[in-house]
Amino acid sequence: IQGVKLSLGVTHQRQGDLIITLRSPSGKTVTLLSAVAKNKSSRATLTWSGRAVSGFANLPANGTWTLTVRDAYRQHTGSVQSGSLEITTR
Repeated sequence: IQGVKLSLGVTHQRQGDLIITLRSPSGKTVTLLSAVAKNKSSRATLTWSGRAVSGFANLPANGTWTLTVRDAYRQHTGSVQSGSLEITTR
């Protein structure tokens, strides 16, 4: 892998409650967002467009990639609206 870019759209009642991780086929996991509970606003939309994700350089690209979006406090609801992953190799 030379580079990884993630596009993601998530709607949630409290964006600060979210933990978002990406796991490669080799098992390497990178945390993209860690719950900070600072955003107490109602109904927030998180939008990433082609966000560069570091930590996967020189790993194999083929296989199953796993994106996990979870609420650290489990008190509110939300949904993943869209997502795509762009991987460039040498």
